Amino acid sequence: MSSEAASQVLREAVRQTVSRYSIWFKIQSVLMVASGVLALAFPVTSSMALVNFLGWLLIVTGLIQALGLIGAGSVPQFWLQLVSVSLFLIVGAMFVRNSSGGLLAISMLVVVLLMIEGVSKISLALTIRPFPNWAWLALGGAVSVALSFYLAYRLPAASAWLLGALLGLGLITEGLALGYLSWRVRKPVPA
Repeated sequence: MSSEAASQVLREAVRQTVSRYSIWFKIQSVLMVASGVLALAFPVTSSMALVNFLGWLLIVTGLIQALGLIGAGSVPQFWLQLVSVSLFLIVGAMFVRNSSGGLLAISMLVVVLLMIEGVSKISLALTIRPFPNWAWLALGGAVSVALSFYLAYRLPAASAWLLGALLGLGLITEGLALGYLSWRVRKPVPA
């Protein structure tokens, strides 16, 4: 079977699955969009909740890792794993105890991520320049770089709302994409 035929089989299987459960995808879409609107309406609350959730997630993950290390003192890399467990627990506790500090740290990481992603997108766009629509990729990269500079200039004030706003935008776009997919899948794909 050729890769094109395999791709066609996979696309059809996904289309049938989404079509069969499209009502659930539509419900999920509505819930995601509603959650995204709430996150955008209350970005500071959403940011704090996200950092607290991440902190507790790190603590629980650290405890689960610690349980896995019980009786494993002779396992290679035991001490390195113990350091990893300690870091999970310490960072998680810091996020839970001081959410605003966690917000600032995560916001700085988001700024760095946007900068690196933007530069890599611009570089890719310039590499594929004769390819149709390469300028859109370059524009997206330029927007990411500009946004990273804006946010870096606005830190630490921006850290209060940044994560909540990004969470809201992410939920809305994912929800709309899922809703569009589940709506469009009702129509048969032309052969």
